[in-house]
Amino acid sequence: MTLITIVLLLFYQLFKQILEKVIHRRFYSFLQSRDILFKSQYGFRKGHAINQALIELAPKITQGLNDNKFTLGVFLDFSKVFDTINHQKFLRKLEYYGIRGHDLECFSSYLDNCVQFVEFTETKSSLKNSSIGKRGG
Repeated sequence: MTLITIVLLLFYQLFKQILEKVIHRRFYSFLQSRDILFKSQYGFRKGHAINQALIELAPKITQGLNDNKFTLGVFLDFSKVFDTINHQKFLRKLEYYGIRGHDLECFSSYLDNCVQFVEFTETKSSLKNSSIGKRGG
């Protein structure tokens, strides 16, 4: 690789990270302003650490046990959910929650023409179009 190629790749990665942070902030602000996120959704949210879920739940569990009630907790980890999401369903959901016009087109453009391949040891599969999951990189 030439020095210019390395510099261009580094610039691309930096620009991509900055753009993703800007989009994340705007999208998160949009979700908060419309009260779309559940109050009991923890993780990946400022001020909503996972340990807060346990702190909030502990008194409810204690009360249930004290009242001789059947007490059960279900904890789901959706950290990898975007790896399996269908792009068209995701775009329809964004539209349902009010993302329209140019903003929706940007999400659509980002997800269009996704390709994937599998690499094992030194063997790579051919590129295949993918309408599920997130872009790598």
